[in-house]
Amino acid sequence: MFFVIISTFLFYFFSVANTIYGGDSGDLVAAMLTRGVPHPSGYPLYTFLGVLFLKLPLNFLTPAGRAALISVAAYSLSFGLLYKILRLFSGKKNSAIVIFTALVTVILNKVVWLYAAVPEVFPLNVLIILTLFYTTLRFYDTKKLKYLFIFSLFVGLGITHHHTFFFLTPSSIYLIFKRRAVWARKTVLLKGLFWFAVGLLPLLYIFWSLSHHPEIAWAQLSPNGFLDLLFRRGYGTFVPGSFITNFSTLRFIQLVNLFFFVWADFSFAGLIVIFIGLLFIVKTRAIVREKKIFLLLTFFLFGPFFFFYANFPLVNDFNFATVERFMIIFYFFMALPFYFGLLGAQAIIRFLLVQLRIRMLQNYVVNATLVLFLLVPFTLFLKNHNSIGALKNSRRSENLGADVFSNAVPHSILLLDGDTVLFNSQYVYYANRSVFSDEDKLLIHANKLPNRYYRQILHQYYPALRLQENSERFLLTRFYEENVNRYSFFSNSVYPEVQTPGYTWRPYGLLFRYTKDDTPTPQIASDITDFWIQAKNRGLATDLTINRAVYNNLFLAEIPKVYAVARQNDAFFFMQNNDTGRALENLAEAIKLNPSDPDNYYLSAKINLQTGKCEDAFKLIQQALTKQADRLYLDTLQTLKNSCFTKPADTARVEQLLKKYETAAKVNLKDF
Repeated sequence: MFFVIISTFLFYFFSVANTIYGGDSGDLVAAMLTRGVPHPSGYPLYTFLGVLFLKLPLNFLTPAGRAALISVAAYSLSFGLLYKILRLFSGKKNSAIVIFTALVTVILNKVVWLYAAVPEVFPLNVLIILTLFYTTLRFYDTKKLKYLFIFSLFVGLGITHHHTFFFLTPSSIYLIFKRRAVWARKTVLLKGLFWFAVGLLPLLYIFWSLSHHPEIAWAQLSPNGFLDLLFRRGYGTFVPGSFITNFSTLRFIQLVNLFFFVWADFSFAGLIVIFIGLLFIVKTRAIVREKKIFLLLTFFLFGPFFFFYANFPLVNDFNFATVERFMIIFYFFMALPFYFGLLGAQAIIRFLLVQLRIRMLQNYVVNATLVLFLLVPFTLFLKNHNSIGALKNSRRSENLGADVFSNAVPHSILLLDGDTVLFNSQYVYYANRSVFSDEDKLLIHANKLPNRYYRQILHQYYPALRLQENSERFLLTRFYEENVNRYSFFSNSVYPEVQTPGYTWRPYGLLFRYTKDDTPTPQIASDITDFWIQAKNRGLATDLTINRAVYNNLFLAEIPKVYAVARQNDAFFFMQNNDTGRALENLAEAIKLNPSDPDNYYLSAKINLQTGKCEDAFKLIQQALTKQADRLYLDTLQTLKNSCFTKPADTARVEQLLKKYETAAKVNLKDF
């Protein structure tokens, strides 16, 4: 076990991404830097550990790199536990190579390996769940109460970290209940409650943190605020988020998605081994009936049931990146059927050799088969090491945050939302606080402004701001009116409800700026052009083709899309001001950054239509329609037919295209 822990730690340590990744990482590390409370459920155990890890004297690591060491340490201990769990089921002395193959297959799994390299809550969640799993088995086997008390402790710790550990409780309760004669005593129950209460102690971090009014705070210091945070009421208690739908058809589709996830991350050969392993668990007499139920129920709850219940909408890279993190614990549990699958494969081969009367070669063939199965983890290493290695010093996320701040002028307010922009910018802001304080750039989480407690925190750190901090009702328009003459406003979203006389929202590089109506257009155009020339991620379009492996990591794949939308917005500004050259330049970059967005082709077609380039406009609108049969695109095609083409052959081509996509654009409401 010690060898497994140390070797895993060293392997993952040298994979650590010494930069922020994306997703929730920026919010989590920013909370550590400010000793604050990140997004619900607040993750007090993880955040408190992060505060300690940031103090490690490892100056060669950034704050993000030091926070990622929690993932490395948690995984190392988890694989030590997984080794012990596999040994519990191993009755053969020669099974070391089988255990090694199962462990290494999970270690080199793409999703598991990725989250060893970045700051995230899921590796620590794996450690908690595997500890609960292991202590349940040990208590059942030995009847020793110490395992039951450790189980109680880690249930408490689970509540302070990530609620998905609850999916283990039905199977654990089932197995523990089978030994009720051991624990069904008042003194034992009281001791169990004591250790459960000890496990809850990290919750005190939330109260301590909020009492110090940190800049990153997702709750107010009150009983209701605490419960809102812990039970994630803002997202919807017991659901991943408000974006979840309840269509039963989609829930069943998730089961198909789960199958393809496992296929992609374990390979087809690995999938066959897992299938053999599940059959082996069902059929073998080496595992008692209670343990079989425990194992199979655990696989079911963390796999098919969780995916059916969670029902994540897999519509873009960000959603896929969100889902894949929840596969991690399931993949750890997949080591068990993988292990049994290897044993099953051995048994099948022995049976066939006996039937064929080739007993002399039996041991050689079986051992050769095990060596062949070692190709599964070796293949995973070859497949995944480029993507993970590319993260080590990738600064795309940090560059995004830096570009957000360089886009804003000194003495400005940055009103940000959306995980990719806000969280990456948060990390850059708090990791380099002195720089932005000197420039007097104020970072505000736009969606939290209506919360009174958040405005009171902002008032403490930005006393010059007028924030309606004592008002129960927050008016965004009033916030702008009271501060617009004192600060410049920048945002990654437009707020049409804000209508301060004499001001208007305009695209301004990566962001929008709330500018005076009489601001000279040439000045804005010049500022936009200068920003793109100087942006740290200015070479992103080229980077997409040269360093494709980086963007196999799905949260990073969202960054080019952020820049593509900004380029599209800037192109629209130039288009409105008849600067077709710069409009097309920005759209060309947008297409390189996100070729799947049909609006890029639509806007390019509109510009070519305005300048009389009929054929170019036709080709571009055709590209837009191949991606989405939007009524707006069809209207532009109709305009092209009526006002641009004059030859009958050209008109016929347009009519043919119109006819092709007219039906697709008419979506029946019931079908929708």
